[in-house]
Amino acid sequence: MELSEYFKRYGIKKVWFAGLLGISLTSLGRIMKGTHYPSAKTAQKIVELTNGKVTFNDLFRY
Repeated sequence: MELSEYFKRYGIKKVWFAGLLGISLTSLGRIMKGTHYPSAKTAQKIVELTNGKVTFNDLFRY
Protein backbone atom coordinates (compact mmCIF):
# COMPACT_ATOMS: atom_id res chain seq x y z
CA MET A 1 0.00 0.00 0.00
CA GLU A 2 1.30 3.46 -0.79
CA LEU A 3 2.04 5.72 2.13
CA SER A 4 -0.51 8.31 0.96
CA GLU A 5 -3.20 5.62 0.80
CA TYR A 6 -2.27 4.47 4.30
CA PHE A 7 -2.66 8.02 5.64
CA LYS A 8 -6.01 8.44 3.95
CA ARG A 9 -7.37 5.06 5.01
CA TYR A 10 -6.36 5.38 8.66
CA GLY A 11 -6.72 9.14 9.10
CA ILE A 12 -3.04 9.65 9.89
CA LYS A 13 -1.69 13.21 9.89
CA LYS A 14 1.52 13.68 7.92
CA VAL A 15 2.97 16.11 10.47
CA TRP A 16 2.47 13.60 13.28
CA PHE A 17 3.94 10.73 11.27
CA ALA A 18 6.97 12.79 10.19
CA GLY A 19 7.56 13.60 13.86
CA LEU A 20 7.52 9.92 14.77
CA LEU A 21 10.04 9.25 12.03
CA GLY A 22 12.24 12.15 13.08
CA ILE A 23 12.18 13.72 9.61
CA SER A 24 10.77 16.95 8.24
CA LEU A 25 7.37 17.20 6.62
CA THR A 26 9.17 18.18 3.41
CA SER A 27 11.23 15.00 3.49
CA LEU A 28 8.12 12.91 4.07
CA GLY A 29 6.42 14.61 1.13
CA ARG A 30 9.38 13.81 -1.12
CA ILE A 31 9.29 10.16 -0.04
CA MET A 32 5.55 10.05 -0.74
CA LYS A 33 5.98 11.59 -4.21
CA GLY A 34 8.82 9.22 -5.01
CA THR A 35 11.33 11.97 -5.70
CA HIS A 36 13.53 10.76 -2.81
CA TYR A 37 14.03 7.39 -1.19
CA PRO A 38 14.03 7.06 2.59
CA SER A 39 17.18 5.97 4.36
CA ALA A 40 17.25 2.31 5.42
CA LYS A 41 16.57 3.38 9.01
CA THR A 42 13.59 5.55 8.04
CA ALA A 43 12.20 2.86 5.73
CA GLN A 44 12.39 0.33 8.57
CA LYS A 45 10.54 2.75 10.88
CA ILE A 46 7.82 3.29 8.26
CA VAL A 47 7.28 -0.45 7.89
CA GLU A 48 7.15 -0.86 11.68
CA LEU A 49 4.85 2.12 12.31
CA THR A 50 2.40 0.93 9.65
CA ASN A 51 2.50 -2.64 10.98
CA GLY A 52 3.76 -3.83 7.61
CA LYS A 53 0.90 -2.35 5.63
CA VAL A 54 3.47 -0.19 3.81
CA THR A 55 6.32 -2.47 2.72
CA PHE A 56 9.87 -1.91 1.56
CA ASN A 57 8.68 -2.70 -1.97
CA ASP A 58 6.06 0.05 -1.69
CA LEU A 59 8.72 2.56 -0.64
CA PHE A 60 11.32 1.67 -3.26
CA ARG A 61 9.19 0.90 -6.30
CA TYR A 62 9.70 4.19 -8.15
